[in-house]
Amino acid sequence: LFKEEALENAILRQKNIKLTTLPLGILYVDKRLKGCILKYHSLSTNIFNTRLFNQKTRLQILKKILLKIEELIDNNIYHVDICQKPTFESKNTNILFRWNFNPEIVDLEGKSTIYTENFSNIFKQRVELGLGILFFELLAKKSIEEEFLEAEEVIMSEILIQNGFTDEIISDFYQKKLTLERLTYYTDKLQRRIK
Repeated sequence: LFKEEALENAILRQKNIKLTTLPLGILYVDKRLKGCILKYHSLSTNIFNTRLFNQKTRLQILKKILLKIEELIDNNIYHVDICQKPTFESKNTNILFRWNFNPEIVDLEGKSTIYTENFSNIFKQRVELGLGILFFELLAKKSIEEEFLEAEEVIMSEILIQNGFTDEIISDFYQKKLTLERLTYYTDKLQRRIK
């Protein structure tokens, strides 16, 4: 969102988005476009700190994330960098967590988010790949690094099974069938199992 027209379009889309805050306004300095005004997320931490909570709570938070992403996709907004991880240099992630158990999706104004006029299955799949990784990381309490993704499927499957994932979920992940709909299904199924 580096052009005035694109920013105006994003701001107008907020009327259809109830669960996430898009850019709030356009920022001008000396009558020149300098960026956009964003919601300030006070008292937030990165989503990976939810690993401190029990699985039931993490599933509730994950369900909220899935609902927010679904609403964005329904409005042709694709956050393609959803599973960005904190590093030693930066503690920032693209999902922040507030202690009221409400995850907040951020970075909706930069290169991490694609706004389109029409539905894009290609962009949806990019979002789903990030969601699939986030799903495993939050529930297994382990980071999935590139080396882990490139490991032999048998080795990775054993590690995931040890962390409570079923063959069905693992198979969907490897076959790139871990769609938003399937992630919602698995989240609901795991929530029912815990009750």
